[in-house]
Amino acid sequence: MRPLTLPKLGSTMDEGMIIQWHVAVGDTVQTGDVLYEVTTDKVNMEVEADKPLTIVQIVAAAGETVRVGATVALVESDTEGALPIAAGTAPEQSLRPTMKEPPEDNDRTPRASRPDPGLVTQSSPMADAAGVVSAVRASPAARQQARALGVDLTKIAGSGPRGRITRTDVETHAQRLSVATPPDALQPHDKLRDSGRWDGPRALIAQRMSQSALIPQVTLTMPVDMQPIMDLRTQWAERGRKISVADFILLAVSRMLVTHKTLNGWAEDHHYTAASGVDLGYAVDVAGKGLYVVTIRQAQGLGLAQLAEQRQQLTARVINGRATLNDLGTPSFTVSNLGPLGVETFNPLLMPPQVGILGVGALQQEPRLRLILSLTFDHRVIDGAPAAEALKQVKEFLEVPGLLL
Repeated sequence: MRPLTLPKLGSTMDEGMIIQWHVAVGDTVQTGDVLYEVTTDKVNMEVEADKPLTIVQIVAAAGETVRVGATVALVESDTEGALPIAAGTAPEQSLRPTMKEPPEDNDRTPRASRPDPGLVTQSSPMADAAGVVSAVRASPAARQQARALGVDLTKIAGSGPRGRITRTDVETHAQRLSVATPPDALQPHDKLRDSGRWDGPRALIAQRMSQSALIPQVTLTMPVDMQPIMDLRTQWAERGRKISVADFILLAVSRMLVTHKTLNGWAEDHHYTAASGVDLGYAVDVAGKGLYVVTIRQAQGLGLAQLAEQRQQLTARVINGRATLNDLGTPSFTVSNLGPLGVETFNPLLMPPQVGILGVGALQQEPRLRLILSLTFDHRVIDGAPAAEALKQVKEFLEVPGLLL
């Protein structure tokens, strides 16, 4: 057994505060797994293991400030070696903006879109010749989640530093696998068992909703006069084009996100990432399997007819169990429409790590056709006033379609 000490992660660093442990006592981690997150001078950095080891005792709990060189944990390993290393190969790769200081809409340079985890080919270096899971670079949380969901880590491409598999990667892969099975072919373990334990897709949904409940989220509602859209929809129908109310709303949201960029991104592991394009999610309820979110890629560049066609194709594929890897994943923003079910208004829950979701209610005649839009946002990332402006812009696009088309 040997002490694990806080490394010096910068030339001026004298101490750091442990933000979060990614491992627990008894966990066995591999080289490159994230052990904990530390902050100094308002900059968060991940600290990785430089060799396989087992956590015996956590000495410095989350929230404690410790000096460089002080013991943060006791570990066991087969070989002697150096201290853990900071994530990334250069200091700037270890730095992440904190949740306290999200970038402003007007002066932020968007980062690349969030990586979309997919299948690994047989030649992938992430697995050895025998396909041993321990050869895969994955965080302890990802390994635990893979065991819980029955996912093979060798089939996943990681989106973390240096290709490390994260828990989100595992969950996304599990969701894709579940969609590949048509509803009629569901096995008993994919449903709620009599014992009360959730397995399969329902377990993933339950976990995501539990994570969502921990986020400080606020919902704003706003009525929208939909008569102009209904009149325009009739004109499209006369030309032989089937355009739904949802298609107009999706188009309005995609245009809004180009202006209100803070809503178009992800908040995870104490930092915010802005999307470079609008990957717009649309919630689809699959009978017998639950809720799935299909993703309309780069929606900001699509016209109304193109967007409508993609939505129809995506919806059909996910219902029939034929969704491709590109159809699913992590959208940068989601729209949930309960209007067809007669729900007039509701508070949609955030789908972590997204920071915004729009709920769409049913059309009502009062005396003109109207509906209620509900915007839920992550209050750590965006304040109420800019969120209200974003919702107001969607309303204006729908009430004055000339601004939209």
